[in-house]
Amino acid sequence: MDSSDVTSHTNTQDLISLGEDEAASHGAFVDLERPIGQKAEKNKRKTKEKTNPDVDVILNEMKEEKMKKIKLFEEARDLDKEMFLFKQEEVRLKREEVRLKGEKVCLKQEEMRLRGEEVRLRERALRLDQVREERKLMMMDISGMDEMQQEYFCLRKKAILEGQNITLCSLF
Repeated sequence: MDSSDVTSHTNTQDLISLGEDEAASHGAFVDLERPIGQKAEKNKRKTKEKTNPDVDVILNEMKEEKMKKIKLFEEARDLDKEMFLFKQEEVRLKREEVRLKGEKVCLKQEEMRLRGEEVRLRERALRLDQVREERKLMMMDISGMDEMQQEYFCLRKKAILEGQNITLCSLF
């Protein structure tokens, strides 16, 4: 190396003040980074745009709203399913009610038929009892009775015979 190179180097250092002396004397930190280039500035802006807290907040709110909507749609769908099942159950119950009403009508008709049959059977039983009594009266020996009793039983027999004639005439 030349001595002139060394001196020029020394001289240049002396001429350029980097603020080291002043910074040291003031106790303050001096940022000596070089200014950002265009490409670096562009990348920094893109990163800032991507991580913009307002945009993130808005996106998160939109996601939350979308999730709420999805949840509401799912709940509505579930409610629709439940409503459909309730409607099906309601239709089934109405059909069952109609079937039971039909059965009730049939049972009432059967009950009426049975009551009519019961009345007819009671009338027949009464008529049979009456016929037995009349037969018994007709077969009764009245020869051992006094005159008044004989007259009473004769009149009864006559009424029985007339009743049978009336019954026989009404049959023809």
